Amino acid sequence: MVPGIAPQAAATIAAKDMESAMTKLQFNAFESPMGGEVVDFDAKAAFDDDTYGEFKRLLRERIVVVVRDQHDMTPDQLEVFTRRFGGIKRMHLAQYQLDGHPEIWVISNIVENGKPLGLKLAGTMWHTDEMYLENPVSYTFLLGKEVPPAGGDTLFANMYAAYDALPESTKAEIDDLRVVVSRVHAYQAYYPDREPLTADEKAALPEVTQPLVRVHPETGRKALYCGGGEVAWNIVGAELLKGQSLLRELRHFATMPRFVYTHEWRTGDLVFWDNRCSLHSATLFDTEKYRRLAWRTTVLGEAAIPVTREAAE
Repeated sequence: MVPGIAPQAAATIAAKDMESAMTKLQFNAFESPMGGEVVDFDAKAAFDDDTYGEFKRLLRERIVVVVRDQHDMTPDQLEVFTRRFGGIKRMHLAQYQLDGHPEIWVISNIVENGKPLGLKLAGTMWHTDEMYLENPVSYTFLLGKEVPPAGGDTLFANMYAAYDALPESTKAEIDDLRVVVSRVHAYQAYYPDREPLTADEKAALPEVTQPLVRVHPETGRKALYCGGGEVAWNIVGAELLKGQSLLRELRHFATMPRFVYTHEWRTGDLVFWDNRCSLHSATLFDTEKYRRLAWRTTVLGEAAIPVTREAAE
């Protein structure tokens, strides 16, 4: 058994225990390393502090939460729901903001009157959102307004479980390491087809360093924080090729199927997750044949907590 991942029977028991402790939410845990669905809940309506507490507990325990059938959710309602979990981060690329709602990022391949509605493709590599900020975002909310009938899934990987499954010698090697993170470097590597970043945009995105292993501020658990692709592109103090090799090895290990939940989208799905203990990746679909429209919001987070020697002991 992989440490950090309960077998199916244990997951079923855990899900029943969670349900019995709840007063307002019916939750069905997925038979996967993470994730689950809140059943028959209207995310457009206001909810009380007890319900908010239950959502937070689900995020702590299952990392990814799905609420179905939010077809007619408005931008204002998505913003209100998101703000229940903290302050919303304004989207930094104005061309992908929803008109009148700068805190909502539009992901879409739809073109109307010759103008793209949003960003055609986003996040088609393993990553955690906005790791390039000194205070990365904590939660991401994604609402599927229109989804393709084939392809376009989102993959999620459990970074608690991945860290727990590493050999003790590897944990000792990586616990104190830091990663060089560059949004500018990543943008140039991944998006050669997009308009280049302006000088002002580059100046607003300086390189930062993040811990390779971060401690979750609410659970106290350790999680790999290795970013994705070229965003986290080297280890501080390491020879370039050796640092990049270690990052690739850790990403490959952490995104093996035993750590992954695959979300197959339905129209009206509201999916939200904790970036502090997960990676995710969009998958491709036929953009010439199918349409997609999604709205994304993110919650302001805190500086990543590193593993101290005292915590490691």
